[in-house]
Amino acid sequence: QNNTNNSRTQRRRKRRFTIPTTTRQFQTCLQRLSLKGLSCLFFIADHAMYLLGPLLIALASIIIVGLTYLYFCVMLPMMAGTNWIVTVEDYHSYKNGGAHVALSSSAEGQGQSNNDVAHISTIQSILLAIATPTGI
Repeated sequence: QNNTNNSRTQRRRKRRFTIPTTTRQFQTCLQRLSLKGLSCLFFIADHAMYLLGPLLIALASIIIVGLTYLYFCVMLPMMAGTNWIVTVEDYHSYKNGGAHVALSSSAEGQGQSNNDVAHISTIQSILLAIATPTGI
């Protein structure tokens, strides 16, 4: 029975926490902690990648959509020279004579304000810019 109690005491001594006093004990303690720390860092990095992937895909999609909108709605009408066509009357005067009219003369002559003038749609403006050869 004394032998059994002695082996239990030795097991307890091995399991209890001791402050490392020798170089070898300190190195062993550091190795255990560094392995736990590395596994914790890998766990955090792994879960961060699961979150970062969809976020970067969404960011790339937003940039692509924004640049496409900017090109077709702003840059293309400016390059084609049709960015001055805003109202339906400007559109008809461009189609009939191709002249650039700064202000809509019929709206001024009838006493209408600029808010009452019908504007062309964005799609119409884009299609007009695509159909117009650059430099006209």
